[in-house]
Amino acid sequence: EGIAFIARDVTEWKRAEEEARVRQQQLVQAEKLSSLGVLVGGVAHELNNPNSYIAMNVYMLKDIWNSVLPILDQYHAETGDFVMAGLPYSKMRERVPELFEAMEEGSDRIKYIVRELREFARQTPDDLIETVNLNQVVESAMTLLSSMLKKATRHIEVEFGNDLPSLQGNYRRIEQVIINLLQNACQALADRDRRVRVTTFAEPKQHQVVLTVADEGGGIKPSDLPRVMDPFFTTKRDAGHSGLGLSVCATIIQDHQGQLTFESTLGKGTKATLRLPVPRDRR
Repeated sequence: EGIAFIARDVTEWKRAEEEARVRQQQLVQAEKLSSLGVLVGGVAHELNNPNSYIAMNVYMLKDIWNSVLPILDQYHAETGDFVMAGLPYSKMRERVPELFEAMEEGSDRIKYIVRELREFARQTPDDLIETVNLNQVVESAMTLLSSMLKKATRHIEVEFGNDLPSLQGNYRRIEQVIINLLQNACQALADRDRRVRVTTFAEPKQHQVVLTVADEGGGIKPSDLPRVMDPFFTTKRDAGHSGLGLSVCATIIQDHQGQLTFESTLGKGTKATLRLPVPRDRR
């Protein structure tokens, strides 16, 4: 009498099964992001139409004001000060041009943001052949997130390096990384008195350009820090975070042959450092 055992090592099978599950979740998330991109592009288009109407009317109202201004000035000279919309004409005469200028600037800003949203939502090729200025990418990302940045902190500090050499890559994919880093910095802040500091500079000897995004948030646990770029790892799942943001960023930076690293101290904040290579023939 005896007992026969048949054993099979299923470690590799289990690992392959887990990888398949992760890939499936990534595909689902990618489909959601693709749908979101289409939605953002549509919203940007719809915003552009009324903004064009506003801009056209502002210019027309400005011309009307300039046309009647001599008549109002003559009336003021003959009869003295009078009230317009609750203000003396002498003050309104100075105020109205300021209002027109503010409306024109607001309309131009909407136009710029809409253009950036449409470009961001546009499907871009994966070719890494564009000439990219890191400062311009950071400015574009901060424009898209201007509302979030203002709500998150009263103290946003930006220091752009002078004469940064251009790099070769994909503008929108690098912008996606920077947007993610800025969003994480904003979400880490407990109140608006905490700071976010953004800097860019060049390291000529290493043939690199560098971006740092530092926040004064709660920081990351030492045990979690090595895992922040793992797929689906997040400490904010209750807030609806998928844990894919930094994982996607890591892939993008790897495609650009760059490096993305994090330093963090609990209670003091986190600093993300992005390093991207610069062709040796560029200075």
